[in-house]
Amino acid sequence: MGRGIELEVIGDSSLFTRLGKGVGYLVSADGAEYLVDCGATPFRALGHDGINSLRGLIATHSHEDHRRWFTDLVLYLKYHPACRRKLTLITSEKIHEEYEKNSRGALEISLSADSRRVVDVPYSEFVEKVVIGPLAKYAVKLCQQGSGGRVWRAVETATGEPAPPSLAKVVVNPAANRPRMLFKDPDIGEWVEPESYYPFSSRTFYEPDRNDVIDETSGLRIRAVKAPAWHGPPTIGLLFSRGAEKVAFSSDTVYDMDLWRELVDTKRPRPPEVQTHQFEEAYVLRDDINRYIERTWSEERFQEALKCFDGAVVVHDADFEASIVHTSLSKLEKQSSWRKLLLTHTPERFCSQFPITATGKRYVFEDGDVLEIAGCRRLPRESGRPEGGTARPLEADVYFKDADGLLYVGYEAAEGIGRLWDTPRGATMTIGTDAPPAPEAKLLGRYDVYRDIDGEYYPALTERGSYYRIRTDGKVEAVSETADTSRGRLAEDRRGRVR
Repeated sequence: MGRGIELEVIGDSSLFTRLGKGVGYLVSADGAEYLVDCGATPFRALGHDGINSLRGLIATHSHEDHRRWFTDLVLYLKYHPACRRKLTLITSEKIHEEYEKNSRGALEISLSADSRRVVDVPYSEFVEKVVIGPLAKYAVKLCQQGSGGRVWRAVETATGEPAPPSLAKVVVNPAANRPRMLFKDPDIGEWVEPESYYPFSSRTFYEPDRNDVIDETSGLRIRAVKAPAWHGPPTIGLLFSRGAEKVAFSSDTVYDMDLWRELVDTKRPRPPEVQTHQFEEAYVLRDDINRYIERTWSEERFQEALKCFDGAVVVHDADFEASIVHTSLSKLEKQSSWRKLLLTHTPERFCSQFPITATGKRYVFEDGDVLEIAGCRRLPRESGRPEGGTARPLEADVYFKDADGLLYVGYEAAEGIGRLWDTPRGATMTIGTDAPPAPEAKLLGRYDVYRDIDGEYYPALTERGSYYRIRTDGKVEAVSETADTSRGRLAEDRRGRVR
C-alpha cells in the first residue's frame, strides 16, 4: 500500500467565465477513487470504467457550477446496461436536502420500460445517501397539525417533537418561500441561525459523532469541515487524510480573518418585535430572518476555522479583489498560515505566486509535499484516464492564466518577455508587450515565461499567428500561420532546465 494521495483536476473554472466550464476533482489512493463535486463533465475525463468504479461523489455545496452533471451521472449509473447501480452521494445532511430538492424534476418522472406509461421513480432508487459530518439535534420539518394540514416546525430530531418557540422557530421569507431556523443559543441568550453560527464540533447543536468516511481498502479518511466554509448556501470543506498526508478542499469560501472576527464580535440590535408576546409564542415567522439574527458566528466556529486545515495541503478557490463569495488573493497572501496552497476556481488573467490548477492537471501528495505529474497527456478525441508522466516539483516564481484559460509559468529575469503588474483588481501578467493592462497598473517585475502544457513547459510564443498544438502522436508542435500557409516544428519541454 502506498502512502500518498492523488488528485486529478476534472474542472476548475471560475463561475463567470466565457469558457463554460465548472468544478470537479478526482481524489484517489491505492485505486480507491472519489469524485469531489461534478460541475465539470466527468465523462471524457474518466470514461465508462472510471465512472463505474467511483466509490462515491462528495458534494461540497449545491451551486450549479459544482453540481451541474449530477443528474447525468445518476441516470448513467442507473440505466447503462454495464452499471445498473445507484450513485453513492456523500455530503452533509443539509446539502443532501439541497441535492434532492434540486434534482427531483430530472429524476422522479420517467417512462415505463415499455414506453407506454409515465411513472414515478423515487429519488432513493437513484441515490445512496451517505451523511458525512455530525447529525443536527434540531431540524426544520413539515409536521401534521390535527386536521388542519401540515405546518413548519423546528423539531428535536431524536424525538420528532416540536422544539418550544422560546428555543427555536422557523422563519420563511415570503420573497423566497424557503424555511430557515432561528435558534436561541443557551450560552449567550441571543437568536442565531444555527447553520451559520455553530461549527460541526458544537455539542449544543450537533451530535458528537463526526461521521467520517473511511475507505477500508486504502485507509483514506474523509472528514467534513464547516468552520471556515463561508459561502452562502450550506457548504462544507473536506479534509482527506492517509497516514501523515493531509489534503484539504476549502470549497468556495471567503477566507478573511478580519471579516470572521467581525462576524463573531458584532451583536446586531434586537428588533422591537423580539420583545413582544406574539414573537415569543410564534413557531413560524413570515419575514426576513436577518431581521432577527443577533450574532452570525460563534467564537467556537472562529477558533476552529483558524486551525482545522493546519498541516494540510489546501486546495483553495481564489479571485481578484473585492470578491463577494470567493477569496481575494491578497487575503490569502497576508493571512493564510497554510504551508502549501493550490489555487483553483480562478478567473481568466489571474496571476499568483501560488500554483494554479487547470483542467487535466494531476498531482500527488506525499511526504508532506506536492508534486505535479508532468507529461501525462490525453490525446485529441480520447476519453478515459491518461497514463504515464513524471512527478515534478512546483518551483516557478509565478503562475498565470490568460484570457483564453491557458496556463503559463514565469521565472524572474531582468530581460524576460513577461511583465507582472499590480492593478486595482489584483496581480496580472502581460506577455511580449510593455503596455500596462490598466491605466493604474504598476510594474512589479519581469519574467521568462513558459506555456504550461500538461505540466511541461514550452517558451511562450508572442508572434501573431503562432501557437502550440498537441499532435496525434502526443508530441507538442509550435505552429506559425501566415495568410497562405502554416508551418510546424517540434517543440522541446524545458521544465527542469529553466534554472
